Amino acid sequence: MLKRVHIAVLAFGAIIFAFTSLNGNVWFDECYSLAAISHSGDELISVLTDDVHPFLYYFMLKAVSLVCGTSVPLLRLFSALGMWLLGLAGYTHVRRYISEKAGLFFSLFCFILPAGIKYACEIRMYSFAALFVFFSAFYAYLTVKDSFKSKKNFILFVLFSVAAAYMHYYGLVTVCVINAFFIVGAVIKRLKLWQIAATAAAELLLYAPGFLVFITQSTRVASGDYWIRVKYPDVLLQTMSYAYTGGDSAWDSYMSFPVFCAVAAVGCVLFVLAVFAVVRGLKNGDTAAVPAALALGVFCGVVAAGLAVSVFKEFYYVRYSMLPYGLLLAVYAYAASVIKKKQLVYTLCIALCVILAVVMIPFYVAVHNGDFAAAEAELNESFADEDVLVFGALTPGSAVSYMLEGEEQYFVSPDMEEYPRAYTAFAPSLVTVPDFDSLPDDIEGRIWLLVQDYNEDKLTAALEQRYPNAERTDTVELSVMYRHNEFKFIVYAPAD
Repeated sequence: MLKRVHIAVLAFGAIIFAFTSLNGNVWFDECYSLAAISHSGDELISVLTDDVHPFLYYFMLKAVSLVCGTSVPLLRLFSALGMWLLGLAGYTHVRRYISEKAGLFFSLFCFILPAGIKYACEIRMYSFAALFVFFSAFYAYLTVKDSFKSKKNFILFVLFSVAAAYMHYYGLVTVCVINAFFIVGAVIKRLKLWQIAATAAAELLLYAPGFLVFITQSTRVASGDYWIRVKYPDVLLQTMSYAYTGGDSAWDSYMSFPVFCAVAAVGCVLFVLAVFAVVRGLKNGDTAAVPAALALGVFCGVVAAGLAVSVFKEFYYVRYSMLPYGLLLAVYAYAASVIKKKQLVYTLCIALCVILAVVMIPFYVAVHNGDFAAAEAELNESFADEDVLVFGALTPGSAVSYMLEGEEQYFVSPDMEEYPRAYTAFAPSLVTVPDFDSLPDDIEGRIWLLVQDYNEDKLTAALEQRYPNAERTDTVELSVMYRHNEFKFIVYAPAD
């Protein structure tokens, strides 16, 4: 019976991911992914080195685009595949090695928790990174448990660990924490030293190219200001509830503030209850509690490591908890599997379905209301062939750049030599210049200056100084609910 229910859950997951993926909205990070894979292989390496992420996801996305094209819904479906495979692991791995009920709940939580759904369908690396991290931890556990008797488990542990490190630098952090647990477990089981050394050597050897890239990028990023800010106790509450809210604020999750707070409060309570269930399971000698406890230890270790580094330089952002997301699912799955009263199980499922509806309905309104396509059509209809786009912030400028692909565009960035230099991904269609004086003299069409509240006066003054005879003729405002993009253009006619 449970097996058939589990298969139905897997089908449900495929449907909900597909429904979420079938939209054409994009925001800055997704625009970056699309722009990056538009380059050839040699150019792609140079472009990615200018930013802050490892390369593997973009190589995978590039391969998919070469075979299937660059349709936004299709590339979303590729990312969704990673999260669906994580849900499938509940059937193929958790069900087999932990318990049938834990496997079912693992898949169910993967498909109904809002954060998983949202990140499954963004054109970014988080879904596959979470998948690789989970398998790294899972095969590390199996390798120690069977004392290296299975070469397959050992090889898969090494390969998934390296793959996770190549997906995201918090994947690297998570893999380091997993390896620390692996070494402690191997010592406790009195495994041979050469086995531990062989594991470390294999991982280091395979990650050597990534380490060189990491050193290069980390040195560059350190030279500039970084956008992450860590605030207590918000960061702890956000981390505990992030799986349920799918955002770090009401604004980020499209909910009203009271509703967001209510969902976050429930999420924190469920997190604490899951931890309590794991601790109680260990005290009662439940063997199934051991992998759940290890998963919880790794998850908390990753968060603690990020917060510890953030004492010196902000390094942890709640979104990065998506890297060990599969391990958190394992904790929730174990906690749900040990509930003995069916009424409590039904209550939990109903509560999660309510949270799913409360969080995802406004999200679906944002992604399926058609305002992005309408804004794109209006903008392209108004833009003449000779017109030029100028902006001073890559967000939301990148989204407009995506809408106006092929038009003449300029990004004015006084800090263009500092890192990260994400704008290089948008070249050559987008030209980055250090100041307004570097804009061309012979613009024949209108200038569309994209401004925001904080930089409108500065940008208009600079442009009017550069083109003193240009005449302000119009103001065009467009609104896109997805990621709350507000586009305001000050339109200037060229001098006669």
